[in-house]
Amino acid sequence: MPHTFTRISRLLLLLVFPTIIYGQADDSRTMMLSTGMFVPAENIGQLSKQSVVFNKSLFDQKHYVVIQFSSLPSQAEKDRLKAAGIELKDYLPYNAYTAVLNQNFNLTSLQSSSARSVFTFSRNKKHFPVY
Repeated sequence: MPHTFTRISRLLLLLVFPTIIYGQADDSRTMMLSTGMFVPAENIGQLSKQSVVFNKSLFDQKHYVVIQFSSLPSQAEKDRLKAAGIELKDYLPYNAYTAVLNQNFNLTSLQSSSARSVFTFSRNKKHFPVY
């Protein structure tokens, strides 16, 4: 009897375990911040230089934004963006970078890259917990 129970348990484990592993969604669009997780809206196709995100992010003749990519950009893509006035700074999980854009950056270069979203952090996403 104990062997039957053990065999049934192992059989169920072998049948259920792969389902659990493959059932986890790989959502690489989810940003992981100290304030929590969120998915930025995909807006790259609707952007213009007059978009709110660029108006809100202008400081000292530069735009300070976050750019999330569909997949991590290669070094060649980073170099093309830099030549277009878009400098990627710090990596943020997942597939995102803080970025500094010159005021005369090339929006077409950004839209033709693997970028999916450009945004700024709201005030509640910027705070650091006090320890």
